[in-house]
Amino acid sequence: YNINQNNANNNNHNNNNNNNNNNKRNSSSHITIATTEECRTQLEELLVERALALVGSQAEFDRIFDPSQPRDTRNLSYITRRGPHNRIPEADRAAVLAGDFSLGGIVKYLRRLQEQQPPERPPRVVVLAGAGISVSSGIPDFRTPGLGLYSKREYRNIFSREALTEQPEAFYSLVRELFLPVVQGRYQPTPTHRFLRMLQDKGWLLRVYTQNIDMLEEKAGLLPDKVVATHGSFASARCTDPTCSQQQQDMDAFWQAVAAGQVPHCKTCGALVRPDVVFFGEPLPQRFTVLKDADMAQADLLLVLGTSLVVYPVAGLVNDVRPLVPRLLINREATGCFQHAIVAPKANNNDNNGKQPSQPSQAVDIDAIGSHYRDVAWLGDCDDGIRELQAHLGW
Repeated sequence: YNINQNNANNNNHNNNNNNNNNNKRNSSSHITIATTEECRTQLEELLVERALALVGSQAEFDRIFDPSQPRDTRNLSYITRRGPHNRIPEADRAAVLAGDFSLGGIVKYLRRLQEQQPPERPPRVVVLAGAGISVSSGIPDFRTPGLGLYSKREYRNIFSREALTEQPEAFYSLVRELFLPVVQGRYQPTPTHRFLRMLQDKGWLLRVYTQNIDMLEEKAGLLPDKVVATHGSFASARCTDPTCSQQQQDMDAFWQAVAAGQVPHCKTCGALVRPDVVFFGEPLPQRFTVLKDADMAQADLLLVLGTSLVVYPVAGLVNDVRPLVPRLLINREATGCFQHAIVAPKANNNDNNGKQPSQPSQAVDIDAIGSHYRDVAWLGDCDDGIRELQAHLGW
């Protein structure tokens, strides 16, 4: 594109004042951009030129922008303390967990909530679940370094349309290894899945937003209305030919083909069959968009289980609950917004499988922890954390 502002200004010759002003601003504004790549290159060159002028020398520029240097985090504590949470009165922030940043503190919050609500209105718990809740069933997670599925190069792009169409045998070989055992009953729901069922049965579960495609929530007895499969599921499959009259596939025939080491094909048109999972680059199910805003506005507790919180837009749900709603992470490591949260103490007796409650946390300066006034991070295997939580609940 050729942009010459002077030519445009000449069209305004009837207005001398406008011409004079525009000519002063645009006397040398002739820009030639042939491609997007050239645009990017020119912009980078301009930014480097301005940065060099600011820092004074190439050596200083290289020192400041050296990517091998660790990130300067000295201002993080200031940013944390001075965030938008300061618009909430300190007394209100302190009252959320009443100074107890432990699993017991979360349960005490729920008990206080129950006392304030009529009996027919139980606490509303929203769960954000990741692959970590299924690990003990035999299904590996995706992102644990050295152990997760994506740590193997051949699997990094396996959940893509390209992998399905170009390497259908490899794709369905992985399906046979990881997900066929769920259908056959060899992989069973974990203690964490059973806890979610318990929340449902007690009327506490508002919704589970699961990133898992392994169908274990269904196997645990969670009702379809209580689950949002944000990344789809292997519970259904469809023909890849959009013109086929038979889109939805017979799942018994689908799993029989997978078990036999075959690639499933549509019996109507012969095209390749794909599971109803969300491949890389595809939009999330409409159900996610329809429900998430109302669910987050109603939630009394956000329970984040076994997720790295790096896959968006699902990871963004942690920021959508109301500002005085506690957020509890149970995961092997602190992730996402919980990286600077207070780590909850664990049960003293590790031989009881978490059946004894852990002790309260130490006293905390509510102003010093900034935006983490409502956050608790319990670090360890999901099943162990859930057992401790159940011990505090008395379930």
